[in-house]
This record gives sequence, C-alpha cells and structure tokens, in this order.
Amino acid sequence: MKLAIPVSSGRVSTAFDFAHHLLLLEYEGDREVSRAELVLEEVIPVSRARRLESLGVGVLICGAISRSLTDYLASSGIDIVPFVSGTVEEVLAAYHAGELESAQFLMPGSTAEERKEWRRKHGARHAATVTGEEHS
Repeated sequence: MKLAIPVSSGRVSTAFDFAHHLLLLEYEGDREVSRAELVLEEVIPVSRARRLESLGVGVLICGAISRSLTDYLASSGIDIVPFVSGTVEEVLAAYHAGELESAQFLMPGSTAEERKEWRRKHGARHAATVTGEEHS
C-alpha cells in the first residue's frame, strides 16, 4: 500500500493543490518499506491527480483539496483524508493508531462534522490503517 502526504517544512501542507513536495510512503503489511520526498511540478489538477495515480497511491492524507482534484482522485480509487493538520510524524503515528479523526489533527477552521460530511459526499472510505483495519 502506498500513502502520500503533501508536505512543507515537516508538516502537512495546507492545500494539496498548491503543494510543492509530496512524501510517498510504501508499506508491506504494517511495516514501512520505503519513504521518499518527491517534487510536485504538476500545476494542472488533472496532471497532479494522474501523477498520484501513476505512483500507485492508495491513500492521500492532506489539508484542503479542490473539488476537481477530489473528484478525479476519488474516481481513481484513491482514498482521501482531508482537512488534516500537523507534523508529518504526528499525523503518521495517529493514522497508524486509527486516531487521525481526532480534533487535534483538524485544520484550523474545520470541524469533525464537516470532515465526515465531506467524506460522505465524496464517497470516501474511512481511512484504513496500514494493517487494513478500518476505523470510524
């Protein structure tokens, strides 16, 4: 499974659409087997989405994300966990523990209810941990 996080200065970028770097992590079961930071040169939403698709990303953890990117990524089967804020390592630890829905990881100005409604509207699955367990 591959997981991607747009990053800036060790934190989740505030908006995926404008992020310049992407952290790409690969897991076998619950074990991280690779980690790389990539430059995101694509500025056109469809090109940016196709890049994630070509990288084999299954889950995108991000801050804000536009409707066009959301629609394309969701139709590609990529699970999006939006409105996330925090340091990369704290966010990853929370994701693995099934605690990413905690209010401490919400972007300022966002609410847990808004995130749930967004995920319901866009057909997003609850973010599965790397062990494949689902958390609600």
